Amino acid sequence: MKLLQDWKQTHDNKFPETLYLQLDGGAENANKYVLAHLEMLVAKRIVTRIIFSRLPVGHTHEDIDSCFAVIWNWFKRQTIKTPQEFKDFLEESSRNGKRPMEVVDILCVSNWKDFLRRHIDPELKYLHKLEDAMLQWSFEAVDCDNNFPFGVKTMYRAYASDEVVKIVKVSRFHAVTQDAALTGNDNGTDHDDDVDDIFNNQN
Repeated sequence: MKLLQDWKQTHDNKFPETLYLQLDGGAENANKYVLAHLEMLVAKRIVTRIIFSRLPVGHTHEDIDSCFAVIWNWFKRQTIKTPQEFKDFLEESSRNGKRPMEVVDILCVSNWKDFLRRHIDPELKYLHKLEDAMLQWSFEAVDCDNNFPFGVKTMYRAYASDEVVKIVKVSRFHAVTQDAALTGNDNGTDHDDDVDDIFNNQN
């Protein structure tokens, strides 16, 4: 919310039309309250489109990892004694980079969870667990009607779960499909059986 407000102050008092979020899949990010908040932003027309993507489980790198590496290399040579020193060192670590860092103290956080809880369908659950996990959500402003009473079209894309096919080269005699029997190798055997006969025997 603060970043949106900062954008508005530097862009002729206008919010951005589209907001992209890429977040780690931890419970503090991937939950129904974050989704409800994003839908509210579009319903209020603060933005007209939001793309929310979560990183897959077990991810090794994300876009911001390179920034973390710079911070780590800087901090391992420092001794931090106070929160102010922590803030100063963070900003100093990025001072010569392409995107200097600004540390902002957030002293008050709105209780969005209690505000949104009564508006969330209680059946909306298990959206971020195992095979039910959703990879990406989109929220788009549309005209209000019976299908979209809040004027927000919400869609999601689940994790890809394509089956893995392992190709194993076997003799025609041991093939389990007719295509494999026609393209397999003999592996030094002398099987001259007719392919159809092999499959008739197996079936």
